[in-house]
Amino acid sequence: MRLRSTSSHALYVNVRTQNSALEFEGLTLLWLGLYLGIVLVLAWMSALRFFVTRDILWAMNLCLQAGTVILTLFYLGVVAKYFMPHAPHGVDAWMSTVLCGHLCLGMLYYMVFVRQFGAPRLTVWLYGGTALPFPLQLWWIWHEQAHQAMSLNSNLLLWGTLLGSVATWFLRIQDTRLRWIVRGLFTAQTLYLIVFVLPLLGVGQMTFWHLYPALLINLFGSVMQHVVLTRRDQLDRETRGLLEREVAASQLLLRAKHDQLAASTSFLGMLLHELKNPLASIRLAVMNMRRQGSDLPAAQLNHLARIQTAAQGMDTVL
Repeated sequence: MRLRSTSSHALYVNVRTQNSALEFEGLTLLWLGLYLGIVLVLAWMSALRFFVTRDILWAMNLCLQAGTVILTLFYLGVVAKYFMPHAPHGVDAWMSTVLCGHLCLGMLYYMVFVRQFGAPRLTVWLYGGTALPFPLQLWWIWHEQAHQAMSLNSNLLLWGTLLGSVATWFLRIQDTRLRWIVRGLFTAQTLYLIVFVLPLLGVGQMTFWHLYPALLINLFGSVMQHVVLTRRDQLDRETRGLLEREVAASQLLLRAKHDQLAASTSFLGMLLHELKNPLASIRLAVMNMRRQGSDLPAAQLNHLARIQTAAQGMDTVL
């Protein structure tokens, strides 16, 4: 077999016998089944969470898990072997398309992710800008310039990962546990990318794990993102529960105040009634005395007039 490569460092060669190759393929398919099983379970749980919460982030997480499944089938040669065995160039083009599309979807997901966690607006714009070259990459891939598309994809992946490791320190996350989970996720992704890139730079040797660089980090990212979103939903439920309890306590207090006001109103009504009745009797008596006592001295008539005016004033105040 003759190979042509742009770098002698980016090579991992292993010669196997036929039996060893078949055994290796069976073991690979076994791990593939386990890997896809985990991803599909996460995708199913994301779908359930989306239908319950209607949160766009869960929907995008579902799409990202679906993209991871498709990418895995291409990575391990399942598509080439069982779906496109006689079209190797088509497999290459579709493989490049899936890789670029998966990265674009991931950048859009993290754009929404950091926006929901209160990242600076510049960070959100930078994530969105990382997804913009995807149409150009598609044009390159399907015009036989896939090398340029994949080179740009690698640079975008490096940029997006480093951006995430910096952006986590500016997220407004009140919960300490959730804050360190998010920082640990982005830090692990950055370290993994550095370890993967080092052999390409001539530091160290390629290993078996370098053949499938995206699989492990995608699985780790899928699990950790599910943990992060689940923790966020748990905190939201606790916050809503606290607010509901505060609302219930406020309603009880309001009801008690209402009952107290009703009692006060009833007491005032009774008091007014008890005061107005004697005043009415006084006013009526003064009116009769003034009507029947026209021959009374002027001083007494003035005195009765002042009594009637005072009673009328008290009645008006009441």
